[in-house]
Amino acid sequence: MVRIKEDMAHALSKYACYLYAYVIMNNHLHLLIIEGGMVEIRVFEEINKLS
Repeated sequence: MVRIKEDMAHALSKYACYLYAYVIMNNHLHLLIIEGGMVEIRVFEEINKLS
């Protein structure tokens, strides 16, 4: 779980977006990321690459 949080922090630091809430399930994540445009998709892609 620590690795997932570190990966989220790394990805979020690269883009102008905010993580308002998250839930870590045993086989997936739920993230509430706020900002306009395609930023959210890029953050998800970055997290998937690191995991």
